[in-house]
Order: sequence, then C-alpha cells, then structure tokens
Amino acid sequence: MKPRLVWIETHPQEERGFLSTIEPDVDGIVPFDVKRVFYIYNVPMHVVRGGHGHKKCHQFMLAISGMVLVKLDDGTEFLLDRPEFGLYLPPGNIMRMIFLTTNACLLVLASEKYDSEDYVKGSYE
Repeated sequence: MKPRLVWIETHPQEERGFLSTIEPDVDGIVPFDVKRVFYIYNVPMHVVRGGHGHKKCHQFMLAISGMVLVKLDDGTEFLLDRPEFGLYLPPGNIMRMIFLTTNACLLVLASEKYDSEDYVKGSYE
C-alpha cells in the first residue's frame, strides 16, 4: 500500500460546529488495529520533526488544528490542514513533519506500541 490522503466522514452541525468520526473496525479508514495514540503540539513554526520511518508500524496522521507538511524521502508531500483528511502512512516510508503554524496539533494513530527497534533512521534525523 502507498501513502495516501483519506477523507474522514464529517458531519456539519450547523451552528454547533463539525463532528468527524473514525471507527477503525467499521469504516476501513484506518487499515490496521490501533495500538497507540499520541499527539504532537506546541511545536514552534517551521520546526522539523520525524526524520525516520518504521519497519512494521503503520500510522494514520491528522492535523486536528493548524497546518503540518509531511515530506517523504521520495519527494512526495502531503499538506495536512483540514481535520477531515488524514494521511495513511505504511511502514517503510521515511518522513519529516514540518509544523507550519503555531497552533498545529498532529494526532497519530499507530499500529504498534513504541519500539525503538522498529525505527529506520533517515537522512534528516
């Protein structure tokens, strides 16, 4: 499977805002069992995070606020700037995350618990 942007079912609720849902066992948006959830925030603008990939771990990333640019080593770029779109990132992709706004909060669903042996270091780390 290749990295790809995925639309998340979103329900506008008139004057009360929006509600987006992910049900991994039902809707197939997240093509793996979620074993870990983490989020990255309060990152200064234009700071680069990541610079690595994973051997086994699948990830699904959402910018729940702000803007985050995800760059892969093959030159592909994904701008995460709307919480109704997520990025599926299968193992084997080395990526960098560049936080483009001070209010950016990146939520990550992962298929594996943290394991330092699963990391593949890239040229940016």
